[in-house]
Order: sequence, then C-alpha cells, then structure tokens
Amino acid sequence: LQRLRTVGNQFVGVDSGLPVRLKSVNWFGAEGTNYTPHGTWFRPWRSIIDQIKSLGFNCIRLPFSGSMVGATPPTTAIDFGENPEFVDKTSLEIFDLILDYCLEQGIYVVLDHHRRQAGDGADGSPTGSGYTKAQWIASWTTMANRYKDHMAVVGADIHNEPHELTWNAWATLAEECGNAIHTVAPEWIIFVEGVGDYNNEFYWWGGALGGVRDRPVVLNVPNKLAYSPHEYGQSVGNQQ
Repeated sequence: LQRLRTVGNQFVGVDSGLPVRLKSVNWFGAEGTNYTPHGTWFRPWRSIIDQIKSLGFNCIRLPFSGSMVGATPPTTAIDFGENPEFVDKTSLEIFDLILDYCLEQGIYVVLDHHRRQAGDGADGSPTGSGYTKAQWIASWTTMANRYKDHMAVVGADIHNEPHELTWNAWATLAEECGNAIHTVAPEWIIFVEGVGDYNNEFYWWGGALGGVRDRPVVLNVPNKLAYSPHEYGQSVGNQQ
C-alpha cells in the first residue's frame, strides 16, 4: 500500500504516480452501541476481512461515532471464543488490530465519522445534541494522532451525510476540520460528502454537491481532497 493524492478526478499513488481505484465496502457497527464492527459476536474478525478481500474489495470504510473514541465494547458484542484477541481491548485497540491486519492483507481503510453519539442512521450534522464542533475536531485529532503513520489508512470521511446543513455551512466546517486533521496527518485524503439539497433541489442525503461550483472546499494541503457523494437505488426511495 502507498500514500495517495488526488489529481483531477483520480486517486494517484504518491510513489508510483499511477491511478489507484478504491473498491470499497462498509463494515458497520462501531458507530453503534456495540462500539466495534459487527459480526464478531458470531465469527472470527480476520475471516470477515478475508471474505471482503476474496470478494474483490481493496478498501474498507470503517464507521465510528464520537462516543466510540475512548469507549470499550460490551461483552455481548463479541464472542471471545472466536475472537480471543479482543479480550479486555478498548474500541480503539480493536481498531488497531483491524488496521494492522488490513495492512497485512493489502486493504486500504477510510475512517468514517458516521455519527456524533453511538446509534443508528445518519444524524445530519457533525455538531449538535451535546456534541460540539470542538468535540468533533477533537475526535478526529485523536484518530489522526493514533493512525497518522498507518499505511493502511487512506484518510478521513469527516462526517456521514450532513443533510441538515446548507452547502456553504458544511463547506466551512469541512475546511476547518480537514485543516485540523492535516495539521497532524498531512498525508490523509479528506473525504467531503454532499448535503441534502442545494438551490431548492433535493437529492439523496449526502448527494448534493452542486454547491461545489460556486463554493468549493479549499484545504491548506493541496491534492488531498475527495468529494464523496452518496447515491442510492430506487429501492431505497423514489427520486427524479
């Protein structure tokens, strides 16, 4: 694995100069009240990563919540007979093991601040409900300090589907958070999703990136930004 940068609409290896295609899958769970990726109550954690690789993916998007940073999973979330390495581990220590094995298997990881507090679904904004902007940035600073040198980590999806915000408000927050992360981890790609609507046109949550034309996100570190729209099929909900 190598560090990546952006050139136009491509990820490019910093060392090779060649395009890199990220074929990614979400491994949900750590953003919820289990504080750890799902499935480890049933099967060995390495087998999940092995299966992801066998299906042709080369990248895992690993969601977490602000609550997870500093938490310990409940014992009901893990079968310790299948996963003895997780005994007495905090959530971040479990992330350490997962990231190390992903590196060993040649799988990239995108860290995803999915929610403010542990729970289900998208909460629409990185701040609110007792979780301030300073806490959001502090969560990312903790992750960046811990994983800044980890070669498996592509970068930071700074918040999932910020559909409650206007584009201008979100772009300003994205710059502040992205620049704070880059102060610690300048090699990381900053992934910025869309909002829910722009100029009274509504899209999927996280899909509205029309505001980029008039108000692009500009980071202090160049060539380390990726816009990441979320799109869904009609089975999720009807759209034009």
